[in-house]
Amino acid sequence: MCVALIGLISCETEMDQPIPLGNPIVQFVETVISINENQVEKKIELNLNKPAQQTGSVSLVLSSDQLAKFVTEPANSNGRIELPLIKGNTTISFLLKPVNDTQADDAKTLSVLISDVSSGFQIGNQHSLSVSVLDDDEPAVERVEANFAVLQNTISENTTGGSVITVRSSAPAPAPGIIGIVYASDKLTYGIDFITEPALENSKISLALATGANQVTFKVIPVNNQVFNGDRGVVFTLVDGQGSVRLGQSVVLQLNITDDEPAPKIKGYETAGGGWKVKRLFEYDDNNNLAKITWEQYTPAYLGGTYKYEYHQGRLHKMVENANRETYYMWEGDRIVKEEQYTNGQLSKYVLYHYDQAGNIGEAAFHYKQKDGSIKLGLLFVYLYFTDGNLYKKMVYNPIEGSDEYSLISTVTYNNYLDVENPFPVEIIPNVNSQPKLPGSYREEANGHDTFYNFTYEFDGSGRPLKRTATSGIGSEITTYSYR
Repeated sequence: MCVALIGLISCETEMDQPIPLGNPIVQFVETVISINENQVEKKIELNLNKPAQQTGSVSLVLSSDQLAKFVTEPANSNGRIELPLIKGNTTISFLLKPVNDTQADDAKTLSVLISDVSSGFQIGNQHSLSVSVLDDDEPAVERVEANFAVLQNTISENTTGGSVITVRSSAPAPAPGIIGIVYASDKLTYGIDFITEPALENSKISLALATGANQVTFKVIPVNNQVFNGDRGVVFTLVDGQGSVRLGQSVVLQLNITDDEPAPKIKGYETAGGGWKVKRLFEYDDNNNLAKITWEQYTPAYLGGTYKYEYHQGRLHKMVENANRETYYMWEGDRIVKEEQYTNGQLSKYVLYHYDQAGNIGEAAFHYKQKDGSIKLGLLFVYLYFTDGNLYKKMVYNPIEGSDEYSLISTVTYNNYLDVENPFPVEIIPNVNSQPKLPGSYREEANGHDTFYNFTYEFDGSGRPLKRTATSGIGSEITTYSYR
């Protein structure tokens, strides 16, 4: 159970084992490779930014107009390769063997994309590879190189008419040519988040370079929605050149699309005192609802984990703590009146909420599963408020066995509120603000101790708190706040 002062968001459940942060990133060592048709084989390498913490796999997708002209080891199945990830390793690889024929033809090109990684790993920015195989039978012909004019670009979601992307040739084309382009993005979907002109056909844009032309263009048009999605990126890659065109070196373009809706204000906070520390990081869904809390605490031993929140028709429906524990929320009208926690599929706890006449949460009755399988009332939280809706007291009671009476075990008092908006309020229920203003003091009475904390704040230019110092007769605590 988190202490009310250092855990501004209530977390009455017992935490499980920590969830590791920072999964290993898998990406190609090179993004553009050129080999000769008569080369026996080429080793294609992928690396991890740190040793694999567990076994897993990487899925690769191979695409080419002449896929049969490429042999891989391990062999691809319908253009897909599965590579194993071994715990402790930092590299994986496969062999690419071009088929050496006697026919004079254009350079053969192959695009390799990292399409998926198993749980515990993540895909890096260098997730696409373009391979050109030069025909050793091809007679000398004049060809021009195709390259992106720029390798990075940024446009806003509300850019009228979209953004023009230019592909330049190294010289005027001596004959007609065609340039093929593919895209990859883990956050943007074609037709939903953006479109192109000309449109994709079979997941590829084909641009015709006319005789005498030295550039060709296409357009990326973002779809301007009304929800916050954050800044998102899409990678365009030149994957093949036909006719008078061959690929150059600048064949990958990173295009970032910025969101024109405001981002959620708060990002997280950290509180530290004598030998202990608590951290919280908040994430939000497209409707700015709380979607995830990542927490860490050091007391001084480490604990950590996540809370993931799900919504139905705009209402909080479920919180997932881990694979074995989740909590469901029940509504009456526009209020949550009950939450049920299930552990390993069995009801292990439920909480009943009651509201005062002003609509504030007045009581929370916690019922816990007993060893005999029954569920009994274990704790009763009573909340009192000032008339402006700011939390005044939280009192915690134990029921007295065999009686209708309760025993008071702790009292927390907030007072001396400032007329300043509180971005990090106490939340008895997620998304319910029980403390809209910044408190100036905090008093805790429990276990025979009576401790009073005075709060002082530092603010940024927008009037938001950046730092809070809590001082008392037994020491001090410092909380720092961050914003998106």
